[in-house]
Amino acid sequence: MAGMGAGLLIFLSLALNIYTRHGQSSPVPDFSGMTVQEAESIVRSNHLRYKINDSVYQNDAAPGVILSQNPEPGTMVKNNRTLFFIVNASEPEKTEAPSVVGLSLRQARSILESKGLQVGKLMYIPDIARNNVLRQQFQGKTLDPGTEIIKGSAVDLVLGLGNSVSSTGVPNVIGLSLSSAQEKLNGNMLNIGNIFTDSSIQSESDSLRAVVWNQSPGPSGQSPAGSVVDIWITTDAGLIPEGIHADPDFSDADLEDME
Repeated sequence: MAGMGAGLLIFLSLALNIYTRHGQSSPVPDFSGMTVQEAESIVRSNHLRYKINDSVYQNDAAPGVILSQNPEPGTMVKNNRTLFFIVNASEPEKTEAPSVVGLSLRQARSILESKGLQVGKLMYIPDIARNNVLRQQFQGKTLDPGTEIIKGSAVDLVLGLGNSVSSTGVPNVIGLSLSSAQEKLNGNMLNIGNIFTDSSIQSESDSLRAVVWNQSPGPSGQSPAGSVVDIWITTDAGLIPEGIHADPDFSDADLEDME
């Protein structure tokens, strides 16, 4: 009877311990930069599960590594919680080039972006159809519709100069994101030239949230259509001139992060 009583006490003690630990939360480890194989043992030791939610391609990361996770590192979760990983694809995704010849620059940009492509260099030649696409090129050669190219590639466009003069005003792009600056310059028949970064830009994600803090030539000048404007970008809020409001796509939260 004494042995049975002691055994019962031990059983109750273990059961109580399991019960009190049931529902206990622990922080999610940081899996960024690990391969899925490296992450598996850590997932198991933390009594978690995982699924690969998506794969994208970033040329500044090793193939197969985890780029992001949900929940984020440090989030308190219970046992058996499923983590969702986005991993870096081993090869860049490709897409078929559309035909944008005969369209306006605005229409061409919309179609190219819908295919995961970008507007590259704008080149202007005498033609009555102002800002209409006369040719599309990739890496210096004519780009035929249906050709497979890597997503994110820049497609160069040859456009009509129209009956206007061959020079155009340089807009102010200070405070804009890189993509917004390019769109504004393209709208004024200009290209982005050299892109200068400072020490605050350490990765591709930094570039995406950076803003322009300087440009050359400056705003209000005149430049030939198709010429370039060099820009300087940063994530350091202290470099943005006073009175300049950041791009609408660049949120107040991003500015706080920069500070």
